[in-house]
Amino acid sequence: IRLYHQTEDNQGEYDIVPCLPGTPAQDCVQVITSRWKVRDMMQACSSRSGNECTGTDSADPKKIAGVHLIYAGPHCHAPDCLSMELYNADTGR
Repeated sequence: IRLYHQTEDNQGEYDIVPCLPGTPAQDCVQVITSRWKVRDMMQACSSRSGNECTGTDSADPKKIAGVHLIYAGPHCHAPDCLSMELYNADTGR
């Protein structure tokens, strides 16, 4: 299945607010953070109904224990985006 999550809380894009004229570049950095779990992206529905469905009656966490995120890819636009970091909050890696 393919899951999708946006850092911008499903707004599609994040607008960079311009700094005041004369603001040093090192003081003109904005940070956006998103914390989410794979479980939060899943819905209890038939897997034939959509990409985010785990299967019928899957509201029981024991029935979705096999879901494992194997890939997460960031997306941002240069030159406004300086960097992106992805890490597993459970392991710190």
